[in-house]
Amino acid sequence: MACTSRASISTAASNLRRSCELGYQTLDLQGREVPNRVYFDLATWHLINTVYTPKCVGELQLMRHLYPDTHFHDRLMRVVERFLGHALTAHAEEAKIDVAAGGTTSIDMEEIEESLRVAFNEVKLIDAGKDETRRSVESAKATVKLAGVSERDVGAIYLTGGMTGLRFLSDAFLDAKVVFGDRLASVATGLGIYAQRVFA
Repeated sequence: MACTSRASISTAASNLRRSCELGYQTLDLQGREVPNRVYFDLATWHLINTVYTPKCVGELQLMRHLYPDTHFHDRLMRVVERFLGHALTAHAEEAKIDVAAGGTTSIDMEEIEESLRVAFNEVKLIDAGKDETRRSVESAKATVKLAGVSERDVGAIYLTGGMTGLRFLSDAFLDAKVVFGDRLASVATGLGIYAQRVFA
């Protein structure tokens, strides 16, 4: 049985949007959460560039008064003005892989502010991606059921992608041997092998 985290980009990048370091879920002076669309766009690979448009930048600049601590708004604007969305998403993906391998890491955000680092661990990662992890486990179990195989008869689970290195998936099939692939290249390699079979 092979499993990969198809929510790799959204889950890793959700760490960015959930980070209070950029003001996500900040409450304004009336106790209301500041508009959060920008954080979700920064956490969605194909929408990151939309945050850099003059219209969006102008709207974000006008939101400064909503932040009781304007330091968070300053950081958010640096991300936008320096076009750092994809770089931060890459940092989040690296952190996800580091956490899956060793349990804790630190996300370097010095492009935004000198000495700005965010401590990150498995608990925070699983919390940030709890919906995706639940769906991954449910999909894996549904696949086994459709194949007419009992969960106890799954002999091995092939894991690839950073998130799948975490225990939540291997714990779902306790009798299976866990086999790890290349966390960065297994999917691309598999696609290349398949393409060779189809087009060679």
